[in-house]
Amino acid sequence: MARATQRQQTSRKASRTKAKKKLAQRARRWGFSIGAGIGVLLLAGGSWQIYSLDLITRAGRAVDASVSKGMASAGFRLNQIEVKGRHKTDATRIKEAIGIAQGDSIFTSSLDDIRTNLEAIDTVRRATVERRLPDRLFIEIEERTPVAVWQNQQTLKVVDADGVVLTKEPPAEHRHLMVVVGEDAPRHLPELFRLLTAQASLAPEVTSAVRVGGRRWDLRLKNGIKVMLPEDEPADALRKLAAWKEEKKILEKAITAIDFRLKERVFIRLTPEEGQKPATAGKAQEV
Repeated sequence: MARATQRQQTSRKASRTKAKKKLAQRARRWGFSIGAGIGVLLLAGGSWQIYSLDLITRAGRAVDASVSKGMASAGFRLNQIEVKGRHKTDATRIKEAIGIAQGDSIFTSSLDDIRTNLEAIDTVRRATVERRLPDRLFIEIEERTPVAVWQNQQTLKVVDADGVVLTKEPPAEHRHLMVVVGEDAPRHLPELFRLLTAQASLAPEVTSAVRVGGRRWDLRLKNGIKVMLPEDEPADALRKLAAWKEEKKILEKAITAIDFRLKERVFIRLTPEEGQKPATAGKAQEV
């Protein structure tokens, strides 16, 4: 077979390039038609509120940016962003997390991507993102709420229920909150709050909690009583204490400490005055 001349090679290359351009133009036209068609079907069905809808977003990713532009031209242009639940979170940071400007296609960014960006903000605990077609983006955020003051090596910091440090919250403004002590206390704070929440009558009595040896908790109550929880099954100990509070009024008695560390028995330490009485002599009594 005779080798093609330079002129023939150039002509063939030009033909291939022209064919590729035509194919790309055809793909863009089809992509726009598919996206617009889906949008029309949704509107025809009366679905003006779409919750966590990423179907069209995934379709848009299959074609190039011209599809997104075409969707905006078809009426799916972002006109309003509604944010609910924002109190302390900086509005500029929320805008940056959304990443869509007014006038852009409402399908420009994935809902999951927007939610992830919002939850990366230090003051946001949880976020919900919804498209409300044809032109609204609805966002609801749950901000992190201070629940305790963490004391570690003479330093005070405010933390939320997940143990996340809230760097912008001044500890002096939260002196009414429970104090937790220990290097790893924030990491175990969710567990502690689950334990206290399960015993609603005891939770308001706790003023501080000390993490001992990275294994267990010592609680300090409003009346000064120290409650030493066991490493294993602390929920059982708190359940027992709550029952004694109601049935025996134990927190109203002259005691300084209740020790649940041994599973088989509980020790109660009396106040010095009560311990001097003949009938209650001794530093601690077994229950």
